Amino acid sequence: MIEAHCERDRPVGVGVSPTLDPQTNVIPERDLYRLIMRSKLPAAERFEDWVVGEVLPAIRKTGRYDAAGQPAPSDQAFDVRIPFQRYERLLQDLIAKQDHIAALERKLSKVAGRDLFVKMAQAMLTTGLSDEDIAHTMEDVIGSYAPEWVAWQRRKLAEASAPS
Repeated sequence: MIEAHCERDRPVGVGVSPTLDPQTNVIPERDLYRLIMRSKLPAAERFEDWVVGEVLPAIRKTGRYDAAGQPAPSDQAFDVRIPFQRYERLLQDLIAKQDHIAALERKLSKVAGRDLFVKMAQAMLTTGLSDEDIAHTMEDVIGSYAPEWVAWQRRKLAEASAPS
């Protein structure tokens, strides 16, 4: 059947493509369209309607067909693909976001007993320890060294306990 509709199909041969069978024939693009246009399969008829009704008139009017801004076909028979580079970028973004979420969850688990943590911090703030000493002690719990935060908490505590 294919030979009856294709004028230029040719054997590929082992030298051209070692991944294909030596008996494989390649159908040129023009013959592929010829096959589709003569097919009675529903998907082929939809493709033909799209080419004849939208693509060719656009090329005739503007000299090109621009699919940008066109709504994606709602027919499930169409194969929706995204460029590999975009897929790879989206996948990398997803992995980075998952890693970020996991890191935040690890930090959250460190302060899960926040009430105890706040009470411990308030007790430390009322001692004679320096901001740096308290920050070093808390570093194991919160994962960062923050003497500025300790100084800020001391100021807040002093302001809250000062008579108005």
